[in-house]
Amino acid sequence: MSSRLFQRVREELGLAPDALVVGMVGRLVREKGVETLLSAWEGAYRDGEDLCLAGEGPLRGWGTAPHVTYTGHVERGTLPVAYAAADVIVVPSLDTPSFLEPWGLVCNEAMHQGRPVVASAAVGAAAGGLVRHDETGLVVAPGDARALGAAIRALLDDPGRRARMGAAAREAVAAFSHEAAADAFGRALAAVGVEGRPAA
Repeated sequence: MSSRLFQRVREELGLAPDALVVGMVGRLVREKGVETLLSAWEGAYRDGEDLCLAGEGPLRGWGTAPHVTYTGHVERGTLPVAYAAADVIVVPSLDTPSFLEPWGLVCNEAMHQGRPVVASAAVGAAAGGLVRHDETGLVVAPGDARALGAAIRALLDDPGRRARMGAAAREAVAAFSHEAAADAFGRALAAVGVEGRPAA
C-alpha cells in the first residue's frame, strides 16, 4: 500500500496516521466477542494506539474503553485496504450454545494483507490450523479478556514479531484465493461430469 493511500484510508476511518491500530471487522454483538475485546483493550491500551471496530450492531459504543473508533459499515471493496491500515486484526468470537464461528473469513482477508491475527480458539480458522499460535498469529481462550489483552500487547510491543507473523500469515493463506477456490470447484465438477455423472 502506498503511503498516500494508507494515510487516506486512515483518515477516512477516523484514525491518526501514526497510531498503532488494532482492528476488528464484524457484527458488533456479544457472540463476536466484542465485550471481551473492549474489556481487554481497557487494560492493553497505551497512548498513541487505537482500537478500530468496523461493523454495526447493538454493542456499538458499549463500555468505557479509551480510543475506540467505530467506523460503521465498511464496503467490501474497501476492506482490503482497511485491513492493511491496521497493524493487528482481532477475531475474538465466543463459543455459545446458539453460536459457533465456523471459520472466520476475516482471518483470511487480514492474512492476505500480511496482518497477524489474534483469534480465539472458538474461531474455525484457528481450530483448522490457518491461524497458528506464534506463527501466523496468536490464539487465546474465548472470553478471556486478560489473555486477549496480553496477546494484543505482545504484538503491539514487538514490530519485528508483527512483521514476521504477517509475512508467515500471507504465505500460509496464499492457497486460499478466489482463483484456487474456482479451480477446486472446477475440478469437483469435472470429477462428477457435467450432468452429475462420473466422468468417463
